[in-house]
Amino acid sequence: MAREAHFAQRVQNYELAVLVSFAFHDPKKMPDPPEAEPREKEAPRDVDHARVRGFFMGLAMGNGGE
Repeated sequence: MAREAHFAQRVQNYELAVLVSFAFHDPKKMPDPPEAEPREKEAPRDVDHARVRGFFMGLAMGNGGE
């Protein structure tokens, strides 16, 4: 997750540098912004939440979550 966030930030910084370069040197040739790609919907996390909740309930009852 951290690697993906770092890569996304690097891409964003690179794109910003290109746009600043165009804006400073030749604003008339500045490229149009690309269309945003549709994001995928995240899967429901109900199952994961139920597992984690069960684990902590098991720990609270003293059987080690098993």
